Amino acid sequence: MKRILLTLLTVATLGITATSCSKAGLVESAAYLVDVRYDDWRKDASLNYVYCPVDISTISGRVLNEGNVIVYVYDGNRQNPLPYIYPIPVAYDDGSTDIVGENLRYDIERGRVTLIMQDLDGFAPQITRENCPDMTFRIVVSAPAE
Repeated sequence: MKRILLTLLTVATLGITATSCSKAGLVESAAYLVDVRYDDWRKDASLNYVYCPVDISTISGRVLNEGNVIVYVYDGNRQNPLPYIYPIPVAYDDGSTDIVGENLRYDIERGRVTLIMQDLDGFAPQITRENCPDMTFRIVVSAPAE
């Protein structure tokens, strides 16, 4: 009897799950590729990070309340979702080299994604042509279809 009840309960659960999935609405989405160069990063003396605002008109109130905005950064051939520690090679005056990790994250608001880069020690990175590689970001905006 327990086995029959368990089987019926399992079938009923699967039926409810399948029904609820089949009634789920469609999703509208758009993806944007954004190339950011060293001189696109902005610095505000009151902030301990640098930032790059990216205007995206499809980020509406509906996206903010019901959808998603996901940002990826390309590191070689890989896409890495933010937040991500981006490795940047650094060459020193004495000829030595090192890898410095920069914390990449983002903020969203209506019509805009703000890309943020901060040193792992909590300070704003010193952005120059020599120490900041060009970066490509992929921004995916999605919301339930109307």
